[in-house]
Amino acid sequence: MGSGLEGWRTSLAEPRRAADCLQRPLRFRFRQQLTPSVRRLHSTRECGYILPRPCWQSMQDSLMESETTVHRTLRLETRRLILRPLMPSDVTSIFHLYADWEVAKNLSRIVFPFSYQAAQQFIATAQIDLAQASGYMLGMLQRESDAFVGVISLRIPSNDPQLSVEARAAVAGLGILGYAVARPNWQQRYASESATRMVAFAFDELGLMRLQASPLRGNRASQRILERLNFRVTAAGVTEEPLYGGPAHLVDRYTLVRGNTTE
Repeated sequence: MGSGLEGWRTSLAEPRRAADCLQRPLRFRFRQQLTPSVRRLHSTRECGYILPRPCWQSMQDSLMESETTVHRTLRLETRRLILRPLMPSDVTSIFHLYADWEVAKNLSRIVFPFSYQAAQQFIATAQIDLAQASGYMLGMLQRESDAFVGVISLRIPSNDPQLSVEARAAVAGLGILGYAVARPNWQQRYASESATRMVAFAFDELGLMRLQASPLRGNRASQRILERLNFRVTAAGVTEEPLYGGPAHLVDRYTLVRGNTTE
């Protein structure tokens, strides 16, 4: 299942650090009716920047030196887990998670082999997406030990500034759910627990109208998680090209409409 968006707008505590990477200023207004807590989460500077891919490292350096407002604000909780934004200190955990082929082979949006530099870029991208509300890429951590468990993601394409106005309008109200759990934590229902919380966040806090997820056809464990949450197959046998190369994969697209969630 995919995670992350290729959007590059952010508000930095020190925006001049990214001045050399500036392409053009962008004003972006969120389309959703957000709850007060989420409005506070995104009450950063009005100005923003579109950053090209070569500026990943410059952005990473800036993010390493200054903690953004969203890192101090967003925190979702479940019975056993804390879900919070990824930070530079998570780079080793992210590397080990996605460098494991048994995890990566089920994720069409992850480049493989997955390098340490790819982990740094992954976190930098996640922080930018979070700042512009086009993606919520959250780490799963055990409440008691603070141990890293995996990643849960919610992409919101209607907030992606790289899409045209027409394309954003076509996906208004849509969220795309994804998750990955480190292999030592498999079969403990962490993905199900975090997905349940993220679904509630998407509908109750962000006001989204429908969610989608696209597990590989052979990934029965992920399919069962979605089915327990009342997702239903709305498109079967969709072709996805994996970023790591090789033959295209078949996925089944699952959809959950607001109001149809399980209790």
